Amino acid sequence: MRTAVVAVAEYAIYLVTVAFAVSCWRLPKPSRRVIAVQLLVATAATVALVGLAALAYHHPRPFADGQLQPWFPHDPDSGFPSDHTTATTMMAALLWPYRRAVAAALMAAAAMIGVARVLAHVHWPVDVVAAIGIGVTGAALGWWLGGLMMRPRRRAPAGP
Repeated sequence: MRTAVVAVAEYAIYLVTVAFAVSCWRLPKPSRRVIAVQLLVATAATVALVGLAALAYHHPRPFADGQLQPWFPHDPDSGFPSDHTTATTMMAALLWPYRRAVAAALMAAAAMIGVARVLAHVHWPVDVVAAIGIGVTGAALGWWLGGLMMRPRRRAPAGP
């Protein structure tokens, strides 16, 4: 069981990323363009939100006090919020309007990644819960701002 937890905690992010990319690639061409812009905006927003959250709340990792041992090597920096859970949640939420079944599966995978990282003693539950909120917020900003950026512009009527 420990091996499976470590594998999910460390490597499942790559599977989610590949599944997200393949799902985006299989969208119709106009939707691919929109989601590409939304992904750029969502990524920028999510990185900014993670940075703000980390500045606002320093939270040592569970193993930082020496009472717990992480199940895999990890730096003893602040664990708030979980970057792995944030990124996978953002991808899953961003895909929701396009491929709901895949998005739901990716959201379940993001939750599993968060749980695995808690079980492996590299995050506290609050790090994972905050990451889910930040990932969904970043995706929502990506949908909204990216959608605005891709909306067709109306031309002004020609003057006399």
